[in-house]
Amino acid sequence: MALFISTFDHVGLPMSFISTLRSLYDSPTSAVITPGTVPTSFSVGNGTRQGCPLSPLLFALSLEPLLSAIRHSPHITGVTVGGEEYKVSAYADDVLLTLSHPSASIPPLLSLLRDFSAVSGYKVNLEKSVAMPFSLSASICQEIESSSGFRFTRSSLKYLGVWLTPDVKGLHSLNYEAMFKLLGEDLERWGREGVSWIGRINCIKMNLLPRLLYLFQALPIWVCPRSLRQLQSQIEGFVWAGGRRRVSKYVLYRPKERGGLGLPHLYKYFQAAQIAQFVMFHLPQHSQRWADLESDLFAPDLPQFYFWLPKEFRPLLRSTCTATLTSLRVWDSVRDKFHLCSCYSPLMPYLRNRAFVPGLSPSAFTAFENIDLQRIKHFRSPGGDWFSFSDLQSKGDLRTFDHFRFLQIRDFLSQHNISRAASQKLTFFESMCDSGRAPKALISTLYSHFSCEDVSWLTPGFIARWEADIGEELEGEEWQDMWENIAKVSICVTLKEQAYKTLYRWYATPVLLSHLQPGTPDVCWKGCGARGTLFHMWWLCPKVRSFWDRIGDLLEEVFKQPVPLDPWAFLLHRSPASLQGPDCKLFHRIVLGARRALAKHWRAGEVPSVEVARAYIAEAHHMDKLSAVIHNSLPSFYKTWSRWEETN
Repeated sequence: MALFISTFDHVGLPMSFISTLRSLYDSPTSAVITPGTVPTSFSVGNGTRQGCPLSPLLFALSLEPLLSAIRHSPHITGVTVGGEEYKVSAYADDVLLTLSHPSASIPPLLSLLRDFSAVSGYKVNLEKSVAMPFSLSASICQEIESSSGFRFTRSSLKYLGVWLTPDVKGLHSLNYEAMFKLLGEDLERWGREGVSWIGRINCIKMNLLPRLLYLFQALPIWVCPRSLRQLQSQIEGFVWAGGRRRVSKYVLYRPKERGGLGLPHLYKYFQAAQIAQFVMFHLPQHSQRWADLESDLFAPDLPQFYFWLPKEFRPLLRSTCTATLTSLRVWDSVRDKFHLCSCYSPLMPYLRNRAFVPGLSPSAFTAFENIDLQRIKHFRSPGGDWFSFSDLQSKGDLRTFDHFRFLQIRDFLSQHNISRAASQKLTFFESMCDSGRAPKALISTLYSHFSCEDVSWLTPGFIARWEADIGEELEGEEWQDMWENIAKVSICVTLKEQAYKTLYRWYATPVLLSHLQPGTPDVCWKGCGARGTLFHMWWLCPKVRSFWDRIGDLLEEVFKQPVPLDPWAFLLHRSPASLQGPDCKLFHRIVLGARRALAKHWRAGEVPSVEVARAYIAEAHHMDKLSAVIHNSLPSFYKTWSRWEETN
C-alpha cells in the first residue's frame, strides 16, 4: 500500500483523493456471505475489493512505476525513430515491449521485473509471454529463450486482439480475412433466430460493426474492397432473412435523419476510420504517440501538410509506413467525392510544395515556420487582405533579410488559383483539422457526412409517390421532421416497424397484386367497389374513413380539442399544429396503435373497432412504461401519457 500511495502522490493526485484511497485500502477486509452461516472476515492482502469501480484506474497507476523504469533504463534499448525511443506499450495488464539488442536488453528487463514484483506483488506469467524476433538468428533466439523463459514464435503473436506478423503482407489474411470468416459464420447462425428485420439491422450496428471498427482503427492497412462488398452482401441477405429485398438499397443505407434505415455501409466506415486518423495528425505534437511515430516515419514531409497538397504539387514520397500510406490513399479517394476540401485548400502548405520551388528547401523559411506561418491561409487577414511584411513582423521575430523570402512567398500566393484558395471559407472538415482539437464521435461524424454527401444517393421514391397520392408537396424540413418522429415513435422494434412499413409503402394492395398476377381483381378488399390503391386502402375507402373518424373522436376525447384528419399526420407522423410537446408524442403513439389495428385487418372485409385500436394503444403504453422503469425515466413517461391515463 505504501508503494501505491507514493506513486499516487508522485503523479500529482490530490491529497483528498489519496486520503480516500487510504481509508478504503488501509488494511481492507472482506467476507464471503453464505446463507445460514455467520460470515467470517479475512484480510485482502493483494488486489482490490471485488467490484470496486476504482480497480482499473488503481491498476493502471500502480503499473506506472514499472513502465517508467523500463522507459528510463539505459540498459534496456528500444526502437528509435526520429530521435524518440519506443520501448513499451501497455493497456491494462497487456504489455508489449519493442526491444532492440535483446541479448543485452532482456537480462536487465527480467531483473527489473523481479525487483518490482518483490515490492508490489505484480508477477509476469512467463509461460504466456511470447516473443517475435526480427532478423535474429535461430541460435540467438534459442539462447534467449532458454535464459529468459519467453516462448519464441516466428509466425505471429496476438496483442489486444490483433495478430502481428513479421511481414506487413501477412496482416490482412490473419486479421481481416479471419474476421470476415467469423462474421459470416455469425450471420449464418443469427439468421436462424426469429429476429425482426429492424432487429437484424440493430444486430449489425451493435455486434458486427464494433468488431470491424476496432480493426479499422487498430490495424490501419488497406482492406480489400471486394472482401468488404462480399460481407456487405451477406449482411443484406441476413437483414431480409434470405428473402426478397422489401425496400431499395438506397433507403436501406440512407441515414435515419434522411429517411433511411441506417444500415452500416462497411466501406464508408473504413474510409471514415482512416480519415479520422488523418485528423489526429493536426493535434499538438506529443498529443498522440502513434501520430508522432508515423510523422517521423513520414520524414522529410509531415502528413498534416503533405496530404493537403494536390497530387501534382507533391514532392516524391519517401515514407514506407503502411498506416500513413493507407490514410493517404483513402484521403485521395474521398477529398473531392465528399467535398472535404477543394482542389486547392486554404490549408495547403507553401513549403515542400513543387509549385513553389524555393520552398523545396524549407530551411530558408525557418523564421516563418517559427511564427506558425506554414499554410497559404496564414498570409491573409480575416478580412481577406494580404498581410504586409510589417504585419508579419508584429507576429514574431522576422529580420530584415527575411523580406526577400516574404516577396518570394507573395509572388507564389499571387497566382490566381492560389490567391483564391487562400481566401476561401474553410469547409467543415478543414475547420475540424485547423482547430487542433480532437472532436468527439469523430468516426461517426465523418461517416454521417460521407453518407449525406454521397452523390449516388437518390431522392427516395416514396416521397414523390406519397406527395402524388395526398396532392401536396412538402419542404425537405417537413420530411425530416416526420422521419425524426418515426424514428422516435417507440423504443419497441415491433411498434417502430409499422411506422417504417407505412412510410416505405410496404403493404401489398389489390392494384399491386393485379399487376403481378394478371386477372386478379384490383378492387378494394373492403367491398366499396373502388380501385384498391395504397392510399385508398389507408385513407380514401369509406369504411376506412369512418374508422379514422372514430379515431378522431378518440383524440378529441383525450386532448379536449378536435384534431384535423390530416393524412400526413395520421399516416406519416407530421405533428399537428394544434398540439405541442408531450401531446405531440402521445398523438404519434395513438395513431401508430390505430394503424397497427388497421394493418391487422388489411385484407379483411371490415375495419377494426375502436376497442381493438385501444388495445394496441394500451400495448404501446405498457411498453413505454416498462422502458421508463428500466431507464429510470418515469416522470417523462407520465408527462407523455398523462392525458391518456386520465381518460382510460
